[in-house]
Amino acid sequence: ELLFSNLLSNAFAAQDKPEHQVRVWTWADEGRVGCCVQDNGRGIPAARLDHFWQGLESARRSEGGNGVGLGVVRRIVDAHGGTIVVTSEEGIGTEFTFSLPVPREAISRHAKTKMPAAI
Repeated sequence: ELLFSNLLSNAFAAQDKPEHQVRVWTWADEGRVGCCVQDNGRGIPAARLDHFWQGLESARRSEGGNGVGLGVVRRIVDAHGGTIVVTSEEGIGTEFTFSLPVPREAISRHAKTKMPAAI
């Protein structure tokens, strides 16, 4: 919940034009689940992408935030053995994509659950 909340909050905070959009999609594949949060907001300057966690936290602090959101995101993903990647272009937008492994016991529990054919 905290992972999604922080990524969505950052995407909406990047809103700087009337046509701003935030898109989210998820997937599950071969023992992993993933999510992408994409916005067409102000983007991250190229100079900051090399150190995007530190740069974004500094930027967030300078904009009045507390600067801990993306650090928490990284720690959550790392703690669960996942990966996270950011791509961004200034003036175009930013995309955070993460994936997390699904524990075997969760996969076997899900396989035993009968899901309706259509909802």
